[in-house]
Amino acid sequence: MKINIQTKIKSSKGLLVVPVFKETIKKLPSNYPKLVQEFIKTAYKNKDLKTSEGATISTYNLDKGLPEKILVIALG
Repeated sequence: MKINIQTKIKSSKGLLVVPVFKETIKKLPSNYPKLVQEFIKTAYKNKDLKTSEGATISTYNLDKGLPEKILVIALG
């Protein structure tokens, strides 16, 4: 398996792993793409995403400028 860690997101097939912390769930880092921020905030508001360590939620492509699948992982 090949893993690339990048600070800027490139459009391609693959998986974008997005970490979230309970301290910052309401004010996500500004370098997260807006669509990803909206997805996380909506999932948290609808209680589809918990902030307990290890909680996850995923979705398929929100935008052509993002990787094929997005996985959000709560790190407590």
